[in-house]
Amino acid sequence: MELNLSCFDELEQQIDAWKRGRTSNLGFNTLPKPTEKWMEEIEVRMEILRQKSVLYSLCFASSALQFVRIDLDVFVPELVKGNNYLTVLLLNDIGLYDYPIASIFEALRDNPNSSLEKIDLSGNYVKDFGLKAIAKTLKTNTSLQKLVCMNCKIGDEGAIAFSDALKINSTLYSIDVRGNKISTEGIKALADAMEINTTIIIMMY
Repeated sequence: MELNLSCFDELEQQIDAWKRGRTSNLGFNTLPKPTEKWMEEIEVRMEILRQKSVLYSLCFASSALQFVRIDLDVFVPELVKGNNYLTVLLLNDIGLYDYPIASIFEALRDNPNSSLEKIDLSGNYVKDFGLKAIAKTLKTNTSLQKLVCMNCKIGDEGAIAFSDALKINSTLYSIDVRGNKISTEGIKALADAMEINTTIIIMMY
């Protein structure tokens, strides 16, 4: 069962399902302007996530984040480091910058028991610095299988560092870095990595 907050009329029922442990998915989708009570309930959920690590799929939508009083730069790395059940993390288009993104992947690197399989960072400011941090984690991580970084202002420097990691990583099988500033030099580095890596099935750039 997935907790879907797109229908405000069903909020009470969904809150009850969450509290009774009938769902372990949490989604922040498009919402009408919520009440103070709604925001308090969201904060209760965040505390539950920190304490019990029961979540396995988390999705944030920028249209709802303006109503949620949490610091994602701190919360997401904490969640990744402390939650061994999380498999899907969708953070697309929420305005994350390269340093917080680097912190997320540092947290992933510090959690060898992580089950995280998919991360979507599309529409954020990953840039070369962020992709270098991702690359560093991929050299040792054995859980991540899908990485999406579309339209993240990534250039050749990041692509080259990323390609070096792909020569070592044996878990990723799907990568999407379309819509970035990767030129012929970066594409060649990625292509060369593909000659060595035998795990990747989908590479879109």
